[in-house]
Amino acid sequence: MCLDAGERSPVSLPSHLKRIVVIPAGGQSNCSNTAGGNYEPQHPHLYNLNVGDGLIYGAEEPLLGCDVAKPDASSNFLTRLGDAILLADLADAVVLVPWAISGVPAWLWSDGRFRRNVTTMAMRVRASGLLPRAKCICIWQHGETDNYIGTPAAAYTRQVVSIADTIQTILGPVPFVAAQATLYQGLISPTIRMAQAAVANSAKCRYVGPDTDMIDVSGRHHTDCTHWNVEGAHDVAQLWLEALEPQLRCA
Repeated sequence: MCLDAGERSPVSLPSHLKRIVVIPAGGQSNCSNTAGGNYEPQHPHLYNLNVGDGLIYGAEEPLLGCDVAKPDASSNFLTRLGDAILLADLADAVVLVPWAISGVPAWLWSDGRFRRNVTTMAMRVRASGLLPRAKCICIWQHGETDNYIGTPAAAYTRQVVSIADTIQTILGPVPFVAAQATLYQGLISPTIRMAQAAVANSAKCRYVGPDTDMIDVSGRHHTDCTHWNVEGAHDVAQLWLEALEPQLRCA
């Protein structure tokens, strides 16, 4: 896990920034520091809230708060997404809050050993003091492991709903957006896709996110046909930008 900020220095967001977007981003390896390349942010007001210490830093890769699971691949689509939001003038500042861990199935987030991580993340966001002046949108990029282990649709939906319930109990009625994401070693799961779509019907402020299964093997590491390569990381960031734009324009 990238929780130790090392030589990085915490920062405070300038008071003149009015349109602040906070993006807690959970899931597994495709939401962690596993993408190809090494992306350097282009916008000065892209930040990273570290769930490890609750402090805010200038965003740089590998992002703080999630893991690095692949040798020689420590980039993250979230860095590109934050930049894309800013460069599209949809916000004055973006604060990324990654909390993904590679290979963790949904039940471990909802009922198992990582449930406390969900609570810790939400408490860190609440304690940051950003919410009174920011738009918070939670995103969920997850599904490959549950494809692999064959989780039934009803169980997956229940587990992700439990995660969303925990977050929204602590942070209030913030949007929770779940991607259609199942492609594992080139295979897609209609069962998990159906389960992900059902999350949006479970309560208010829950939405179906981008269909990242549409990024085929050309956008993924050739060694596993699962994780984003450089092109895939760019493409998934653009898909998330398109999915979030209606929410962002209401910020």
